Amino acid sequence: MPVPVTSSHRHIIRGDVSVKKYAQTMKVGNTTIHIIEPQNVTEEQQAKVLADFYRAGWAIVDELIANGRMDKDGNIVKGVKPKRDKPK
Repeated sequence: MPVPVTSSHRHIIRGDVSVKKYAQTMKVGNTTIHIIEPQNVTEEQQAKVLADFYRAGWAIVDELIANGRMDKDGNIVKGVKPKRDKPK
């Protein structure tokens, strides 16, 4: 028996709600990326999120430098394999 197709398939929990306005739209290859601005976000909350992104990014850079995979100028060192933790 066929499945009725009267309503579109949307997962509200996942966030597939159709939105009319986008803050920004980008096209990368065949992929369209729509950026949706969050509502009711204070400037303090925005600053905290941005600081968290910077902190995470610099932690990655510091780790790459410590493992010898990046030099102090930010250049990736070729031929250095990443150090992996041994499985337990």
